[in-house]
Amino acid sequence: MPQETVIARLARLQELLALCPTDILTRSELAMLFEELHDWDEAVHNWKAVIEIDPNNLKAREGLIRCRHMRNAHRQRGSD
Repeated sequence: MPQETVIARLARLQELLALCPTDILTRSELAMLFEELHDWDEAVHNWKAVIEIDPNNLKAREGLIRCRHMRNAHRQRGSD
């Protein structure tokens, strides 16, 4: 993924969330983008925000579990 594309996507999504912070689709897309970038903390933050708005959102719950798992695995590898 070209760097400009990632930066442009991040900017666009953040602008949309500034206008409507409760937009679940935009928040989910941002969480998935952070997953692609392996920024587990930001992905977790955004998945949690989706769950706060929609507690029954299965996609967000799966994303949160996945990111927590990846974040913990990454931290364990760093401490070895």
